[in-house]
Amino acid sequence: MSTRSPRRRPSTLLPAVIVVASVLLLVPGCGRDSNRGVVDEPVLPAYLEPEQPEPGRSKPYVFPVRAANILLRSISITLLSLDPQNHAIAPTGFHKWPVLGQVLVGRASHHGLVKQLVTGVAPQSTPIAACFNPRHGVHAVSSTDFADLVICFECNWVRVYYSDGTTESYVPSQSPREFLSSVLMQVKIPLAPRK
Repeated sequence: MSTRSPRRRPSTLLPAVIVVASVLLLVPGCGRDSNRGVVDEPVLPAYLEPEQPEPGRSKPYVFPVRAANILLRSISITLLSLDPQNHAIAPTGFHKWPVLGQVLVGRASHHGLVKQLVTGVAPQSTPIAACFNPRHGVHAVSSTDFADLVICFECNWVRVYYSDGTTESYVPSQSPREFLSSVLMQVKIPLAPRK
């Protein structure tokens, strides 16, 4: 009786791996060193990508692109309840507005809050009042920047402050108001009364 080992068939897997690896090296961006020093950007849902303004649409009726990028790539978001009545007596606070309470937004509400803010821009026909009585604030931090939104739904105005001291403004729709208020109320943070 002979103890002959079974004859091994040549593997067809190795040539296939070599072909695939060769093709990947030829495709631009797939080389061994192509990603050195580059951090992959998150894949964002299409409705959250900042839109370019439509022709003829003025700037206050477009969500600021820089703020959108910070919100969409934020690592933390804090939602604040502001008191518009006692602005004069609050030299500190959230951009000098007294803070009634604040909550770090958890993962469950994070996506919804960003969607509400980025898509919550008023149509161009929305009037803007001369007052500014903000009751909501948002502090969003990305890995390289931050944006603070001081929001007044009463007069349809949002002031955006950035880490480098620059500011922008836009006109919000009323749609984010209930969402922001509900997040605050869920954790028993008081809201300033409406006029």
